[in-house]
Amino acid sequence: MTDCNPVLTPIDKGAHLQDGKSVNYESVRMYQALIGSLTYAATSTRPDIGYITQFLSQANKDPRQRDWDAAKRVLRYLKGTRNAGIVYQRDPDEALTGRDHAVPWGYCDANYAEDAWDRRSTSG
Repeated sequence: MTDCNPVLTPIDKGAHLQDGKSVNYESVRMYQALIGSLTYAATSTRPDIGYITQFLSQANKDPRQRDWDAAKRVLRYLKGTRNAGIVYQRDPDEALTGRDHAVPWGYCDANYAEDAWDRRSTSG
Protein backbone atom coordinates (compact mmCIF):
# COMPACT_ATOMS: atom_id res chain seq x y z
CA MET A 1 0.00 0.00 0.00
CA THR A 2 3.06 2.26 -0.08
CA ASP A 3 2.32 3.48 -3.60
CA CYS A 4 -1.48 3.59 -3.27
CA ASN A 5 -3.56 6.61 -4.22
CA PRO A 6 -4.80 8.51 -1.15
CA VAL A 7 -8.52 9.13 -0.58
CA LEU A 8 -10.33 11.83 1.41
CA THR A 9 -12.70 9.61 3.40
CA PRO A 10 -12.11 6.32 5.24
CA ILE A 11 -15.22 4.74 3.69
CA ASP A 12 -17.31 5.31 0.58
CA LYS A 13 -20.58 7.06 1.22
CA GLY A 14 -23.38 4.57 0.86
CA ALA A 15 -21.08 1.53 1.06
CA HIS A 16 -23.00 -1.62 1.97
CA LEU A 17 -20.60 -3.83 3.88
CA GLN A 18 -23.20 -6.24 5.21
CA ASP A 19 -25.23 -7.11 2.14
CA GLY A 20 -24.20 -10.80 2.23
CA LYS A 21 -23.29 -10.92 -1.47
CA SER A 22 -19.51 -11.10 -1.27
CA VAL A 23 -17.09 -14.02 -1.39
CA ASN A 24 -15.02 -14.98 1.63
CA TYR A 25 -11.61 -13.41 1.97
CA GLU A 26 -8.91 -16.08 1.74
CA SER A 27 -6.64 -14.97 4.60
CA VAL A 28 -8.49 -14.51 7.89
CA ARG A 29 -5.24 -13.98 9.81
CA MET A 30 -4.07 -11.22 7.49
CA TYR A 31 -7.44 -9.47 7.84
CA GLN A 32 -7.33 -9.79 11.63
CA ALA A 33 -3.78 -8.43 11.73
CA LEU A 34 -4.77 -5.41 9.64
CA ILE A 35 -7.83 -4.69 11.80
CA GLY A 36 -5.68 -5.04 14.92
CA SER A 37 -3.24 -2.47 13.54
CA LEU A 38 -6.08 -0.11 12.61
CA THR A 39 -7.58 -0.51 16.10
CA TYR A 40 -4.23 0.40 17.65
CA ALA A 41 -4.00 3.48 15.44
CA ALA A 42 -7.60 4.46 16.23
CA THR A 43 -7.11 4.26 19.99
CA SER A 44 -3.65 5.81 20.01
CA THR A 45 -3.52 8.68 17.55
CA ARG A 46 -6.27 8.50 14.94
CA PRO A 47 -9.76 8.55 16.48
CA ASP A 48 -11.14 9.63 13.10
CA ILE A 49 -10.98 6.01 11.93
CA GLY A 50 -12.59 4.64 15.10
CA TYR A 51 -16.05 4.10 13.65
CA ILE A 52 -15.03 2.25 10.51
CA THR A 53 -12.43 0.25 12.43
CA GLN A 54 -14.94 -1.04 14.98
CA PHE A 55 -17.37 -1.74 12.15
CA LEU A 56 -14.79 -3.76 10.23
CA SER A 57 -13.77 -5.63 13.38
CA GLN A 58 -17.24 -7.18 13.48
CA ALA A 59 -16.15 -9.31 10.50
CA ASN A 60 -13.01 -10.70 12.20
CA LYS A 61 -14.41 -14.22 12.35
CA ASP A 62 -15.59 -14.45 8.74
CA PRO A 63 -14.22 -11.57 6.63
CA ARG A 64 -15.43 -11.05 3.09
CA GLN A 65 -13.59 -9.58 0.14
CA ARG A 66 -15.62 -6.35 0.52
CA ASP A 67 -14.39 -6.07 4.14
CA TRP A 68 -10.78 -6.45 3.00
CA ASP A 69 -11.29 -3.82 0.31
CA ALA A 70 -12.85 -1.44 2.86
CA ALA A 71 -9.92 -1.99 5.26
CA LYS A 72 -7.48 -1.18 2.44
CA ARG A 73 -9.44 2.02 1.79
CA VAL A 74 -8.81 3.02 5.41
CA LEU A 75 -5.09 2.58 4.73
CA ARG A 76 -5.42 4.80 1.66
CA TYR A 77 -7.19 7.39 3.84
CA LEU A 78 -4.40 7.23 6.42
CA LYS A 79 -1.82 7.77 3.70
CA GLY A 80 -3.64 10.87 2.49
CA THR A 81 -3.99 12.30 6.00
CA ARG A 82 -0.57 11.51 7.43
CA ASN A 83 -0.18 15.01 8.80
CA ALA A 84 -3.61 15.09 10.44
CA GLY A 85 -3.84 14.47 14.15
CA ILE A 86 -4.88 15.84 17.50
CA VAL A 87 -2.99 18.70 19.09
CA TYR A 88 -3.25 19.16 22.82
CA GLN A 89 -2.38 22.63 23.95
CA ARG A 90 -3.16 24.87 26.84
CA ASP A 91 -5.81 27.52 26.39
CA PRO A 92 -4.11 30.91 26.91
CA ASP A 93 -7.20 32.17 28.76
CA GLU A 94 -6.83 29.42 31.38
CA ALA A 95 -3.52 30.89 32.49
CA LEU A 96 -5.43 34.00 33.53
CA THR A 97 -7.89 32.04 35.68
CA GLY A 98 -5.17 30.44 37.78
CA ARG A 99 -6.05 26.85 36.89
CA ASP A 100 -3.01 24.68 36.50
CA HIS A 101 -4.53 22.07 34.21
CA ALA A 102 -6.51 21.95 31.01
CA VAL A 103 -9.92 20.32 30.94
CA PRO A 104 -10.34 17.88 28.05
CA TRP A 105 -13.63 17.83 26.17
CA GLY A 106 -15.09 14.75 24.53
CA TYR A 107 -18.11 14.01 22.40
CA CYS A 108 -20.09 10.87 21.74
CA ASP A 109 -22.25 10.10 18.77
CA ALA A 110 -24.84 7.40 18.21
CA ASN A 111 -27.10 6.28 15.41
CA TYR A 112 -30.41 4.54 15.42
CA ALA A 113 -30.73 1.28 13.50
CA GLU A 114 -27.84 2.12 11.14
CA ASP A 115 -27.03 -1.53 10.55
CA ALA A 116 -29.21 -2.49 7.57
CA TRP A 117 -28.60 -6.18 8.20
CA ASP A 118 -30.05 -6.52 11.71
CA ARG A 119 -31.23 -2.92 12.41
CA ARG A 120 -29.05 -2.52 15.51
CA SER A 121 -27.85 0.84 16.74
CA THR A 122 -24.19 1.78 17.08
CA SER A 123 -22.48 4.29 19.31
CA GLY A 124 -18.96 5.64 19.23
